[in-house]
Amino acid sequence: SLTIRVLRCNAQTVGDVLWHRTPLPGTLLGGLRYKDVLPKLLAYGNVHSGARVLVCDTINGYLLGSVMERLGGKGEAIATYIGPTFPNFSFKNYFNLSDEEKKTLKKCDLTLLLGDLEGDE
Repeated sequence: SLTIRVLRCNAQTVGDVLWHRTPLPGTLLGGLRYKDVLPKLLAYGNVHSGARVLVCDTINGYLLGSVMERLGGKGEAIATYIGPTFPNFSFKNYFNLSDEEKKTLKKCDLTLLLGDLEGDE
C-alpha cells in the first residue's frame, strides 16, 4: 500500500525539496544550508512578527519567502532589486502564503534607495 503524507509548505519543507531537486544538491538554493544557516540568518536578523526587514535575495525568492513566513502577516518584508522591473522571485510562491502574509511584501529599487554613490565620500 502506498502512503502519502501532505506537509505544510514552510521554509524547512520547501528547502528540502529545492535542495534535492537537482543532481548537484543545493544548487537551486545557492548553497544556503536551509536546516542550520537559514534559521540563524533569521534569528540574527531579528526577523519576528511586526519587524521591518530589508531583504537582499539572490536565490529566486527563497529567503524572501522565509522572511514573509516568519513575519506571519505582521510587519514589512522590503525586497530590494536593481533595475527597471521587480524580479520574478518564483520560489516565494512555493510557500503558499496567506493574503495577510503576502501583504507584508514591499518593493524597493536599490538605485533609488542608495542614490548616486559615485560622487562624494
